[in-house]
Amino acid sequence: MLLSVLMASAAAAPTGDPVPLLDEGRFIVGARIGAESLWEKDTSCQGVPRDSSSCGGSWSHGGYIATGRIVIVDGLSIDGELGWMNDELRQAQFSGAGLSSAVGVRGGIPMGATGWWLSGIGRYESGVGKSNTSDSYGENSYRLGTLTGALAWRDSNISTWGGVQGVLLWDHTVEQRESSPASEPRYQIALRSGFPFSGVLGIELISEPLGPGWTPDWRISVGAEGSLGLSQGAHFWAAFRY
Repeated sequence: MLLSVLMASAAAAPTGDPVPLLDEGRFIVGARIGAESLWEKDTSCQGVPRDSSSCGGSWSHGGYIATGRIVIVDGLSIDGELGWMNDELRQAQFSGAGLSSAVGVRGGIPMGATGWWLSGIGRYESGVGKSNTSDSYGENSYRLGTLTGALAWRDSNISTWGGVQGVLLWDHTVEQRESSPASEPRYQIALRSGFPFSGVLGIELISEPLGPGWTPDWRISVGAEGSLGLSQGAHFWAAFRY
């Protein structure tokens, strides 16, 4: 059975603070919540307008993510994430949940001594969501690679940024079966992104150094980011910086 409208199960990448600085924490751990809506199209559809509902659709998706970052030098860090995602694909009669994971790297170059930075963020994410009900079995799996270019303004307590995010890799499959993973699939459809880019805009507030004085300083931070285009979403997070 081929569905004419599908919802996606892959999420585009939130950027977060694009300029890591050593004096604001070499090790950063945090938690993020978010919700997104994306547009995807069936790869088997050719010559169909981008905004046509006959071969694509939008998806609502949200979850909880644990994040970690190691700052190597000012302007360069490595990221890792692990999360639990819940999504509902109404057109595919799918409702399920599963783990997602991501790794990434971010680098920035200061533009003189004015507080402005040019930054780039590369990120690879993968995940599998499953649904086991009494009358059907569904699964959606994805691999997603994105590259974001941003202009950021930094001082010791605030980071603000805006930029453009593009898709480098989009490998997403949705399938539905009658009763178990071993049964014949009712359908199996490969999907691609419906739009090539998203605009992103975000802010992160960073505390002054905290601690009793006889231990290394630590900080806390909170942030938010919105996106529009390929991903229409909002993300919120809090982090501990040490």
